[in-house]
Amino acid sequence: KYYTDRGYLIKTKPSDEELSGKFDGDKTQTQYLKLQLVHDKATVSGEDENTPAPDTPINENDPDGVKYPSDVSKDNLVISSEVIIHYEGAGEKTPKDVIRTVDKTLTRTVTIDKVTGKVTNTSDWTGGKEYENVNTPVVNGYYVDKASASAGASTVTPADANSGRVHDGVITNETTVIYHPMGHIIPIDKSGKKIPGAETPIFNNDPNDPTKGSTTNSPIITGYHLETPSDSAITPDEPGKNRPVVYVADTQELKVQVFDLDGETPDEPLKTDKTGATVDFTGDSF
Repeated sequence: KYYTDRGYLIKTKPSDEELSGKFDGDKTQTQYLKLQLVHDKATVSGEDENTPAPDTPINENDPDGVKYPSDVSKDNLVISSEVIIHYEGAGEKTPKDVIRTVDKTLTRTVTIDKVTGKVTNTSDWTGGKEYENVNTPVVNGYYVDKASASAGASTVTPADANSGRVHDGVITNETTVIYHPMGHIIPIDKSGKKIPGAETPIFNNDPNDPTKGSTTNSPIITGYHLETPSDSAITPDEPGKNRPVVYVADTQELKVQVFDLDGETPDEPLKTDKTGATVDFTGDSF
């Protein structure tokens, strides 16, 4: 028991014949009873729920004996992983970061000699994780590039343990999704100038696709009509690009009335068919 308490295992016990033999008292002959011992081993795995702490006794019945080396620490046996998706560009509407974490993504074992306390073997890393894409949220008034419609897909394999990607026991894959402002419908006249005071509606979002804008109505402008009727609703091919829409000033009919202020009916126009006139308005003049 002295030896087994100190990390030994009995490899070969004396045979029944040897144990049943008689030992005489002849001091001139040395008689032997052989007992063969080997060093027991302790294997600690990163998969274990509770692993021993470094510098604690290996053998429970020998508290002052050999201690576990630092190799049994979690940092040496476990590598976790995480995916972080950052969102930028949409001001106060910008979504919060998405963080996905998997503990014990990669693990390995160490084998320790229970007599000497030395590490006899360190296994290869095993395990892994395949992270799936995260759909990018639709933010009204903004769009993202097609490559960012989803983000976060990555794979962690045992080879990553020695790739330089491990920091503080974690393999991190970070992605940044950038939002861009949607374009606007820009009302212009036939000369290409913006129509003063006209609304410039921003493109609607496609509710199912953060990379696209959806059909947006052109504004109704008093005194103008669309040069091209089909431009009454625009579906943008490039959601971040402004779309000029040409408007034409309406033709107005002006009836000129003449009043005789010194006549009998100064508040009534003179009856004449010679005062009617049709003019085209251009801006404020005619």
